[in-house]
Amino acid sequence: MKNDSFWKIVVLPLLVFFFLVVFVGCNNGKSTSSISQKKTGTISEKESKQKTVGMIRGNGKLVNGSKVENISPDLPGIQLQAESQVILDSGQTCELFLCDSDRPSEAKRKINIRGPGKYRIGNNEIFISKNGGVLAFHLNGKGLKVSMPCAVLGIRGTVLHIKVSEGNDQVWVEHGEIEWQSRDEKGLLKTHEGIKFSEKTREGLSQSPLAVSSSDPGNSNTNSETHSSMSTSTDVVVPSEAKNSF
Repeated sequence: MKNDSFWKIVVLPLLVFFFLVVFVGCNNGKSTSSISQKKTGTISEKESKQKTVGMIRGNGKLVNGSKVENISPDLPGIQLQAESQVILDSGQTCELFLCDSDRPSEAKRKINIRGPGKYRIGNNEIFISKNGGVLAFHLNGKGLKVSMPCAVLGIRGTVLHIKVSEGNDQVWVEHGEIEWQSRDEKGLLKTHEGIKFSEKTREGLSQSPLAVSSSDPGNSNTNSETHSSMSTSTDVVVPSEAKNSF
């Protein structure tokens, strides 16, 4: 009887207390792990949005969130963050240096752009939402995606004339070749070939959508020959200094 009383009064309560401690400790560990994962996920998402994808120099405007700054030829360069927007007026030009790390000084791909146009810079992708202009790609063999409202282009190194209007995208290959995709259709464009894409149809182009008659007194510097003059050199020389301390 004494042994039974000792077991019920002393040993059993101790066992119950022990199991409660173990159970509560395990649940706290899971909660802490969950909170830690949520915090890590939030930081990763924030860091992803702030990832440096390259640098830019030339003329125009650069928009990072609510911050707008001028791209000036007097500056050696400005860092490009993922989702940065570049806005160029007619005749403005800039150079984009793209990198595969957070070190713009290691950029091995360059894009020369002549406006007008509005461009959003992503990780290995450029989205053109307005106008387009002339784009010359020096990618050293690595591909790049160019997205427009009605089509997507696969670029490996070429010179393009692009015009994005309401309801249609026009692409002309001045030099090189590109792959294109629109809806469920795919194809290839070679030098001096072009396509006009719309939401439901597509049709071939016989000339650049940016070609303007040289007899037009207001556009004597924007004829097709001028648009074709953008360099196709494969050399990528990154400025040694840049604003925002590379």
